[in-house]
Amino acid sequence: PAKDRVYAAAIRAAMTDLLDAAVSGRAPLAGAVEGVAAVRLATAAHEAAAQRTTVHLTDLPEEDAA
Repeated sequence: PAKDRVYAAAIRAAMTDLLDAAVSGRAPLAGAVEGVAAVRLATAAHEAAAQRTTVHLTDLPEEDAA
């Protein structure tokens, strides 16, 4: 399915950037803050699908990133 291909491409791009950053010594394009935001968004989407309702990010518990 298309969703799986898009997900796989996004993961490949993120891993490629992370490895390039490690090799070159630069900071990766996405850091911990972006990672936490992505997980919160994915969690909200999962909850919304499971509950068949709208789930707002503000309804999810916040966790410290680092």
